[in-house]
Amino acid sequence: MILYTIYDRLAEQIAPLFWAENDEVAKRIYKSLDWSTHAPIEHKLLKLGSIDSKTGIINPLPTPEDIYVEIVDLVALRAATAMPQKMIERENRDG
Repeated sequence: MILYTIYDRLAEQIAPLFWAENDEVAKRIYKSLDWSTHAPIEHKLLKLGSIDSKTGIINPLPTPEDIYVEIVDLVALRAATAMPQKMIERENRDG
């Protein structure tokens, strides 16, 4: 099984870990979550490594891998949602 998490860019923290069979299943799980109170750009899906379901041994990736980042028109998003200034500044800084 593969380990994943969702990174919250605004809070600068990860959510609890979860596992899935592959990246496509993890994307479905991510997309099924209710993001109605958040701008889509605030989160991204990260692959962290794998876990042996029989032994519980975790094999981490050297660096978390971006699996899914929702692409949005930031100009339209800012106008529509009035994104907090802190997040706008972070997006400008991080590119």
